[in-house]
Amino acid sequence: MNRNPSFLSSIHNALAGIQYVIRTQRNAKIDLVITLLVLIGAIFFHLNAFEWIAILFATGLVWTSECLNTGIEKATDLSSPEIHPLA
Repeated sequence: MNRNPSFLSSIHNALAGIQYVIRTQRNAKIDLVITLLVLIGAIFFHLNAFEWIAILFATGLVWTSECLNTGIEKATDLSSPEIHPLA
């Protein structure tokens, strides 16, 4: 196993992870549609730089949360495959 992956390898793995989240999570598909609509609206309304930064920060936060949630769900499923009301 390569201990120091190349930058391109890291980018490839990150994009594969995002693709996995979108492919397997219903809410990520909804997030994707809403993100695209927000970006189209931002272009249409000619937002200034500060507004673009705010939108990109907010959408980045949503996607980060979605990916972290998916990772936690998958780790929980690995540790305890049976359905538990507290998991």
